[in-house]
Amino acid sequence: MSTNLLESPRLDLQSAAKHSRRSIGTIRRRIYDGSLPSVKDGNKHFIAVSELDRVFAPAPGAPTGHLDDDLEAAIAEVVSRAPKFTPAQIARLSAIFNGCVQP
Repeated sequence: MSTNLLESPRLDLQSAAKHSRRSIGTIRRRIYDGSLPSVKDGNKHFIAVSELDRVFAPAPGAPTGHLDDDLEAAIAEVVSRAPKFTPAQIARLSAIFNGCVQP
C-alpha cells in the first residue's frame, strides 16, 4: 500500500471523479486494473487526492487544465502575428455578416 494513501486526504468515487474530471466508470476501471490505488471501507472505495493527481496528471506539453488561460494565450499569439485587414476586406466581411463587422 502506498504511503500516499495514508498521508493524503481521501475522496469517495463521486468526489474523485469530480476532482479528476473523469467519469466514475474511469475511476473504477483504474482501481480494478491496479493503476489507481484505493482503500476500501466496507463496499466503498476511497482514493488519495495525491494518487488522483499522479495518475491523471497531464502529459508534458499538454494543456495545463486551465483551458481558458491556454486558449486566451493562443488567441493573443495568433492576433499579434496576423496582418491587419484592409478597408476592402473589412467592407467585404461587413457585407457577409450583415453589418456586424465594424472597423
